[in-house]
Amino acid sequence: MPFVGAAVAAAIGLTGTVATVVAFAINIVVSITISALAGSIFRPKLPKLSDPFAGAQRTQTVREPITPWRVVYGQVRTGGAITFLHTTDSNSKLHLIITLAGHEVEEIGDIYFDDEIVPLDGAGNATGKYAGYVRVQKKLGTDGQTAFADLITEASDKWTADHRQRGRACIYVRLTHNSDLFASGIPNITAVVKGKKVYDPRTSTTAWSANAALCLADYLTDPIRGLGVDYATRIDEADLIAAANICDENVTLAAGGTEDRYTMNGTFDTSQRPRDIIASMTGAMAGRASLVGGTWSIFAGAYTAPTITLTEADLRGPIRVSSRLSRRDLANGVKGTFVSPDNKWQASDFPPVSSSTAVTDDGGERLWRDIDLPFTTSAATAQRLARIELRRARQQISVQLAAKLTAYRLVPGDVVGLTNTRMGWTSKPFELTNLRFVVDSDGSLGVDLDLRETASTVYDWTAGTDEEEVDPAPDTDLPNPFSVSAPTSLVLASGDAEILQLAEGSVISRIKATWTAPSDARVANYELAWKKSAETDWDSVLSSASVSVGYVAPVEDGTAYDVRVRSISGLGVVSGWVAVTGHVVEGKSAPPPRPDTFQVARVADGTRRFTWSLASVPADVRSGGGYRIRYKTSSTTDWSSMTALHEGLLISSPYETADLASGTYWFAVKTVDSSGNESTDARFIASAVLGDPPLRDVLLQRIEQSLVWPGTKTSCFLDRDNALHATSSQNWSNLPSAWSSLAATWDNILNNNSPIRYETPVLDLGADVNFTPLVTAVANGTVTLEMKTGTQADGTVTGSWVALALVEGKRYVQIRASVSDTTPVLSGLTTIISSSSYTDTYEDVNTATETASWFSSVAAGHFKIGARGQLAAISTARILALQNVGAGWSWELISKTQIVNSEPAAEFKVYNSSGTLANATIDVELRGPQA
Repeated sequence: MPFVGAAVAAAIGLTGTVATVVAFAINIVVSITISALAGSIFRPKLPKLSDPFAGAQRTQTVREPITPWRVVYGQVRTGGAITFLHTTDSNSKLHLIITLAGHEVEEIGDIYFDDEIVPLDGAGNATGKYAGYVRVQKKLGTDGQTAFADLITEASDKWTADHRQRGRACIYVRLTHNSDLFASGIPNITAVVKGKKVYDPRTSTTAWSANAALCLADYLTDPIRGLGVDYATRIDEADLIAAANICDENVTLAAGGTEDRYTMNGTFDTSQRPRDIIASMTGAMAGRASLVGGTWSIFAGAYTAPTITLTEADLRGPIRVSSRLSRRDLANGVKGTFVSPDNKWQASDFPPVSSSTAVTDDGGERLWRDIDLPFTTSAATAQRLARIELRRARQQISVQLAAKLTAYRLVPGDVVGLTNTRMGWTSKPFELTNLRFVVDSDGSLGVDLDLRETASTVYDWTAGTDEEEVDPAPDTDLPNPFSVSAPTSLVLASGDAEILQLAEGSVISRIKATWTAPSDARVANYELAWKKSAETDWDSVLSSASVSVGYVAPVEDGTAYDVRVRSISGLGVVSGWVAVTGHVVEGKSAPPPRPDTFQVARVADGTRRFTWSLASVPADVRSGGGYRIRYKTSSTTDWSSMTALHEGLLISSPYETADLASGTYWFAVKTVDSSGNESTDARFIASAVLGDPPLRDVLLQRIEQSLVWPGTKTSCFLDRDNALHATSSQNWSNLPSAWSSLAATWDNILNNNSPIRYETPVLDLGADVNFTPLVTAVANGTVTLEMKTGTQADGTVTGSWVALALVEGKRYVQIRASVSDTTPVLSGLTTIISSSSYTDTYEDVNTATETASWFSSVAAGHFKIGARGQLAAISTARILALQNVGAGWSWELISKTQIVNSEPAAEFKVYNSSGTLANATIDVELRGPQA
């Protein structure tokens, strides 16, 4: 450079000693200018994932005739180049060599097919679903490695012992054809690789390391894959060691434990521009690389206190100060992506870093800066780098300084103190971003400096709490002109009213969220977010500002959820959240309401018809639910003490039955939903008096009170009211001999026996028959009815007392009634013995097309169905099933006394969900005495 210096001196008319000084100075100018340019190029301006060596292309395996070498530092999942492709065994086996890196690596770990890990055994054979179809073998790229022996065996004409690929990390993959496993062809095959070994001057050893400073030094000095810089003469080793030590510092994690402050885990290929590669590598450690006088210095992100302070004495001209960055360069939040091992090594968003104080300083407007970190695989590290980027962005004061030659010792990246009385600065730290030597018009030499303020807190980090930062060098106290008001009064509701019925009839549970909208015209949207209380990840949805209600669906019944909502302005400014936590979903588990009405009546033939209504039937009752009726022969309001009147659920009103004998009954009905939940309360009918049911072939009807209770009485006596009363537990012989003692024992005389029992005489039915005993007791207390039976061969009843039930092939029967209470009374007992009946069933009757002689159509949905020769009369008629119809369909029994084809017939109507008569496919049951 002396020739350049002399030429410049001559050009400006200088000679002699002055010219010599100028030539020397210009030599320095050229050297420092290169350093300044390098400082500008290699500042940690973080690359976008659109860079070819970042993002999706990193995890793609390609087949190209010519591909650049891939370089891997640290540990990362990477694809490679298919460098061999061949089939054998009639194309049933495919052999691939995939070269992962153009250098030796430390380790090749998990193998991925697309985004799925393929487990391998010790021999490289796949286990699990790929067992028998996949084999993988690995070579690390050592100088002494041999060729893949299995490939030589299977494709000896294509692959020989000379194909060693020394210095190239690769895998051999053999795929055996399976159209199910490989339906889409060859999967994208990638591997998790621990990459290049690097030199560490602290130990004078070369080994694998993810230390960011050591990896950058390795790239600079690699003669094949890097810049080929001579380590001994062109790397500042002292700076490198200092940077490596910073990278190895332990940083506490919020979840516990520590990690290295800066690591480098990434990959690139040799076709990329060195300036872009170095920018990404320095970005992984918030550092810089400077080239000064032909020597590279590497610095990791850490605060350096000023060692040089410039004062007014070092100035040769005025200071130009800019206190604010342009809107384009300003940021109060940083977000972006890193490579997440937890997300299959894909590019993932790290939690954004922002400062509410900075947002306030910037007038309430959210200004995001997007960064991508292709060499960072830790979310914690990504947040630290983002925090550093944000704090650097908030140091807005920049200075252009005309200095004397006393500032020539500085290089870009140095931190210098500025003392200036007018500005009120005393050793205020600034970072040197650019330096230029100049020759003033009077021939004097100087240095022009570009400086940006910095602070010691830029690199601070406190795990778990470093979420809000105050600018360490605030520049303005302007008030915040922008804000948006939060909604209020968030209320959550779930249960029957919020259940959604789908078109096919199924139902899902929902949480209905309502809130009070703020009186703020700036609200453009609401964000509604929710999660299970036991989980951490939120789901969310945006809604228009015109509505203040939203639904969370589907949700799980009985599970606790947290729900929150906030406002968003048209500028993207958000309010605080208003939240409700721990809301337990009442969905299909919530009890349905009880029926509004409930009645029972005896129709003309003696059948008992129960009817009920519910004005608003819940969706989960219409879809898979119904109603349940119980009865008892004594006064009660206790559902649990009552007996079921029928089996299963009743799907619609009315319900007819002839199963009960005449007498006085208490009935109750409950609603039941599709999950089996009953309504909390029942609807009761008290003291319903039922006459005799419709019976045919009654073998015996016996009323004990009319016969003056001729059977066996235990612990009771027949009183003048023709009822059985409990006898006392005392008798006259227990009375005291002295009248004075009578009062004290009078209460004992009134004590009643309980239970009392009455057994009818053995009833002879004349022959062994099938029958059903219908017994009704009228009593004060809890009644238990039992029976004994016997065959003609037995000659009388035998065995133990058992509950009343259908009897098959018996001649004799005896009934016992037991009454328990403090004062038990049995005032009536009626027994009816009915012979067996006959049931006609009809399946899959299409009321629109049926032509059988027993079917008569009146109109759409209105028809009659007659018996087929076995029924003398119809006592019970019902539709068992309405097939292939939606919720809300119902049926009605019109009559059981019609005639079709000279046979007894029942008349029905079927209604759709709108209450209109409609045809349907049905199953029907007709029951009555046998003809």
